Amino acid sequence: MDASPEEIVPLADYWEDTYIGRRRRNRRANPRFAVEMWNVHDRVNENLPRTNNSIEAWHRAFQQTVDCHHPSIFKLINHFRL
Repeated sequence: MDASPEEIVPLADYWEDTYIGRRRRNRRANPRFAVEMWNVHDRVNENLPRTNNSIEAWHRAFQQTVDCHHPSIFKLINHFRL
């Protein structure tokens, strides 16, 4: 299914506002997220992970062992002790 140009315009506008910066007169406005924040080129060159999936996986596993989303400080301390 091919999208018509009218259907793509909202997506292109979102991408431009969020990641590129909309063209204003003779320059571009600052994007919502700076290039340094979302670009992983330097991380790849330095052999670093491109995502934080490992941290998210640790957090999910930890959350499942604590067996609740928002443990009390005492439950959290006890879990760390164990």
